[in-house]
Parts: sequence; C-alpha cells; structure tokens
Amino acid sequence: MEICVICGKEFKQNSGNQKTCGLKCGNINNKEIKKEYDRKRYLEKRDKKFIKKYQGKYFCKCGCGGVIIIKPFHKDYSIPNYITGHNSKEFQNRPEEKERVSKFMTEFQNRPEEKKASRKRNTGIKNPAFGVHRCGKDAPMFGKHQSDYQKRRVSEVHTGKIVSEKTKKKQRISTFEYAKKTNNILYPRIGNA
Repeated sequence: MEICVICGKEFKQNSGNQKTCGLKCGNINNKEIKKEYDRKRYLEKRDKKFIKKYQGKYFCKCGCGGVIIIKPFHKDYSIPNYITGHNSKEFQNRPEEKERVSKFMTEFQNRPEEKKASRKRNTGIKNPAFGVHRCGKDAPMFGKHQSDYQKRRVSEVHTGKIVSEKTKKKQRISTFEYAKKTNNILYPRIGNA
C-alpha cells in the first residue's frame, strides 16, 4: 500500500512508480488540487495539535463544572467561556442583572431610531396581523358561548384586581372611540352621537 502524494489516502500501487491514487489525483500537473489537499492536511494537523493541547483544560464559567469540548474552529474564533446554552445560567437568578437587562431593553426600544426601524419592519404586508380581521363573524368566538366553568375561572382571575383610575379612563375612551368609528349598534347613543 502506498500513500497518494496529493490527497494522502492509501491506495494499491498498479505500477512501480505510481504516486497518485486515481483519476482526480492522477493529474500531477494540476497544482490547484495539490494546493487544496496540502492545505487540508496542514489544517488537520494544526487542529489536532490544538485540540490535544487544550482539551480538558477549559471549564464552563456558569459554575456547573462542565468541560468545554474544544473544536477545530476554536483555534480561529477563540475558545468559548460557556458550554452551549449555559451562557445565561450565571445571571438568570440575579435581580440586579434582570433589572439591568430590562432597563437596557426599555431604553433600546424607546430610542427614536429604533422605533422608526421597528415601524418600518412591521408595515404593510410585513406585519403578521396584516389583512387579519377578527371582528364580527370573523372573530374566533363568534357564535360560541363560554361554559359556566370558563366564566367562573375568568371571574376568579379578575376578582380583587385593582385598576387605576387612569386605566379605567383609557378603557372608557377607547370603547367610546371604537363605538363612534364603527357606528356600533350595541351602544346606539354613542355610535350615532
């Protein structure tokens, strides 16, 4: 058995001076193929050395004590601090971290350029609710009635709920505005006013 000078695979030699394994590698003049295989062999050797050197020496920083499995691409992109999925474990129970993330997201979402970009992303056909009509006969609960059990559960959930006067005022205004716009027959004095 001989080793192909281009791809490095073992092959059975047919003649005494055969140096390549087959048709693809048979064209020794094809320098591009040789360069490609040389590069692959070099990278494989380099990666094996790298993995051997660092395997078992890096541990997850979330505190679980898990060993980070070194992969060839870590040579180019650096070894991660966490096992996949563990990056949020360290912070998930810290109230100050939750507060910091919440504050950041609130500030981020309230920036004028982000609001503008968000509006642009969700306009027209890009909006998931575009063309969806859920009023009247198209409403999911149209013609259906809730069971006594469902009514009782909803009632229990809302019992003792404290709603501020500001919220009550907003709800009243939105109901009246909706009735005016649609000439709602449920509120005849509001719809026709």
